[in-house]
Amino acid sequence: MNTAFDSLTHKMQRAALGKTVDLVLSHAEKDPAKTVGQIVDLSKQFYGDSFSEETYAHAKQTLTDPNSKWSKLINCLLNQLDPNVARTMALNLGYGLTDFGYYTLYRTTFVLLLYIPVLTMRSFAEERRTRTDQLLLTSPVPVTGIVLGKFFALCVIFALPCLADAVMILVLAALGATGTATLANLAALLCYYLMGCAAIAIGVFLSSLTENQIIAAVAGVAALLLAYMMPSLRSMFTAGSAVALALFTAIAAVLSVVAGLRTRSFTLGCLTFAGCCVVLTALFLLQSSWLTEAFSAVLSGLCLFTPFEEFVNNSFSIPTLVYYLTVTMLFLFFTAQGLEKRRWN
Repeated sequence: MNTAFDSLTHKMQRAALGKTVDLVLSHAEKDPAKTVGQIVDLSKQFYGDSFSEETYAHAKQTLTDPNSKWSKLINCLLNQLDPNVARTMALNLGYGLTDFGYYTLYRTTFVLLLYIPVLTMRSFAEERRTRTDQLLLTSPVPVTGIVLGKFFALCVIFALPCLADAVMILVLAALGATGTATLANLAALLCYYLMGCAAIAIGVFLSSLTENQIIAAVAGVAALLLAYMMPSLRSMFTAGSAVALALFTAIAAVLSVVAGLRTRSFTLGCLTFAGCCVVLTALFLLQSSWLTEAFSAVLSGLCLFTPFEEFVNNSFSIPTLVYYLTVTMLFLFFTAQGLEKRRWN
């Protein structure tokens, strides 16, 4: 997906809508009823089938009726508000309905970079600091159950603001949003929740690596910020197979160190690294394009927030939901393995 093009498209749409709103508001003092009718017609052209025809007709009839309380309220706003304030309010309302997924949920994903790490920083770090983790590790409960208990508790907390978002979507439906728009908003909310759960799993894993909750929070912010900026960073690493070879060599070195530490065998770690280097060198000399494609795939997998952007901009996508579920299960597995190692040590 071309994010820059999509951003330019939204800017052009907002500029075009701004010019139209300026033209409509310039006639507000001359004929308020006609102005309100033009606003309804403008909304119909902008939103299309997001609302039913009956909703548009009822809104126009109600707002153009001089005795209607809604008409009196709008006329009061048009007369009392500064034109710049009225224009800004019209633009914000125009971009707040009815695409709740993009203009509300996606625009607040940056908040997760701070909210999720603060939410998860005490999950295991505080247990280690106060030594109460010894009670957990010696209890007759599987490590998987301990990790899932912590994870589901955090997911319930995260679900509370998502329930508030669901109420807003239902309010939009009650105000006349079509069934298609409502289902799209609910699907976007589901994807948003799964994305938050994946971020929570990452935060829980980082919290299990340290006994300092501040370090856990900073590491969580850094990891999510890196994932948030990965689309921009990915465009910088398009040099080809040489960069891909260097990256995979570094990954092989890390995996070899982990294998050596897990098995407590220096020889095994060296043999693992040597084998990986032989395979990577052969691929670099014979099929260098494979390394480039694999490198691009790895960077794409690190873009945690990009699938959600594509989800709300296009349509319902099963692979996106599977991606977030996979990330969640992977980091919960890493957390459980780390605790299992500490239990037996």
